[in-house]
Amino acid sequence: MSEIMLNSAEPEIADIYPLSPMQQGMLFLALNAPGTGMYVEQVTYTLRGQLDVSAFERAWQHAAARHTTLRTSLLWEDAGEPLQIVEQEVCVPFRHEDLRGLKTTEQETALRAYLRDDRRRGFDLTRAPLFRLALFRIEDGAYRVVFTHHHVILDGWSIAVLLDEVLAAYGAYASGTDPRLPEPRPYRDYIEWIAAKDQGAAEAFWRKRLANFKEPTLIKLPQTTKPVEGNKEELRLTLPDELSGRLSELSRRAQVTLNTIVQGAWALLLSRYTGKSSLLFGATVSGRPHDLPGVES
Repeated sequence: MSEIMLNSAEPEIADIYPLSPMQQGMLFLALNAPGTGMYVEQVTYTLRGQLDVSAFERAWQHAAARHTTLRTSLLWEDAGEPLQIVEQEVCVPFRHEDLRGLKTTEQETALRAYLRDDRRRGFDLTRAPLFRLALFRIEDGAYRVVFTHHHVILDGWSIAVLLDEVLAAYGAYASGTDPRLPEPRPYRDYIEWIAAKDQGAAEAFWRKRLANFKEPTLIKLPQTTKPVEGNKEELRLTLPDELSGRLSELSRRAQVTLNTIVQGAWALLLSRYTGKSSLLFGATVSGRPHDLPGVES
């Protein structure tokens, strides 16, 4: 590992360690598509009732103190290899805005504009924290929350864990007590677990299973002249209730997830388009290694 010079005026550093392979891939793609919002994730939800805003902010600050990944920035220039820099403490960025003076349609327009601009704003990956929150008051007893983060620090599984912890901490602070949550394992433990894996055995495993594949599975589609932001495009479809019910019944009968059903349909579609019976495509999962105790947290 290369020697790193840290300026004394910079925030106090708690830890430094490499990125996981998945994080390295995200960093590479994000750096090659600046300003596109790639890997900028937004979670929005509505809170109804009398919100204790001070307790809500404290709950998020508590989460940042608990989890090293919420205090992490990245370093890649002059570092030999990309590194994660964990700060000793960070101040959680909060934006507050009162939209009660606007009509419902005007509120939705303002929120959509914020989401668009917020995604384009992205993050400076060299500065922690790589997440922020916005709290929009839409009624006397209702708030719209926008939690924005870079995917390099959180996946879908992590977000569910994080939101559960924030709500538990909020309940404690709102009632005048301190939250008591079990100590989580630091993210460094996962990085060390990856480093200790037998890479030779992993390579041999995949070489054996992919031995019959000599070329990638490619689909020949007409060229489009329409520029696509970030080289990606999204199409949303809503299935009829009757079809959704049949798919759910199929997944229960076959004892697989709906995601597996979708992947099966995708494989059949690829086969039709390519004329091949042996196909290769990738799918990302939010899995956790069973042999790393406490990894769920």
